[in-house]
Amino acid sequence: MYGESSGLGTGGNFGVVGNAMGGASGYKIGVLGTANGTGLSAPSIGVQGVASSSSGSANFGLHGLAVTATTAANFGVYALASASSQGTSFVPNESLNGTAYPNNFHEIFSVYGDYDYLTPGNQGWAGFFNGDVYAYNVFYQSSDSTLKTNVQTIAHGLEAVKSLRPVSYQMKESAGRDSKFSDETSYGFIAQEVYDVLPELVTALVHPVDVKMHGDERALLALNYDGFIPVLTSAVQEQHGQMEALQQENKKLIEQLNAQASTNDWQTQELEELKREVEAFRVLVLQLSSTKK
Repeated sequence: MYGESSGLGTGGNFGVVGNAMGGASGYKIGVLGTANGTGLSAPSIGVQGVASSSSGSANFGLHGLAVTATTAANFGVYALASASSQGTSFVPNESLNGTAYPNNFHEIFSVYGDYDYLTPGNQGWAGFFNGDVYAYNVFYQSSDSTLKTNVQTIAHGLEAVKSLRPVSYQMKESAGRDSKFSDETSYGFIAQEVYDVLPELVTALVHPVDVKMHGDERALLALNYDGFIPVLTSAVQEQHGQMEALQQENKKLIEQLNAQASTNDWQTQELEELKREVEAFRVLVLQLSSTKK
């Protein structure tokens, strides 16, 4: 199924519209797309939505909305990807010593987001979520050595961490026109303050719906919190090195004190021996004096 819409006005344009209504049981499907293919040269697409406009209105290639008056779960868009056969094993890269990945697999994506970088200077995101995001499992980021260049070891971690100010805060209710902020206490940093210490972890963004629907072009700062992890790791390593140096210095001081204590013990013994000799000499003098009398 393929839908495309284009327009010059400010009204909404819809390539495909689906509406399903029914009783309390069973699935209600407004739009269902299924694609089956046996070749590898082209993808199979169940539903594709394309939206284009020359005006300033918002464009949605695919817009999903779920509303119900019951307590049932609602999904604006529900995506499921599966494969009926195994793929082939592969060798990821030389960083794993040429060892084949242990599981045969197909590349299966329930949702695939790709930012089409057409015009330099534009801001784009493969995914933009206006609200909390939850995952049962982990998030991965590309980190393969073959994708990186100009790799430098972080050497200023501790100094950077000492300059950061951890804070607790609540978000303002009026912070964003269409933003859905929680009113619970959160912990983090202030982006403007982080910029003075680690500017690479700060970016500016504009809420897309605020711009398209309300003309609000305020740029707000955002933080790459994952980027703090290597800085904190460097700080811990640097502090650990300082602790080891202090331990070695402390060990030397203890050895010096022990050596000094041994010297003191020897000197004490010598002094006691000298005292005994002096006492013996005094007794001898007294005896000689008594004999002369």
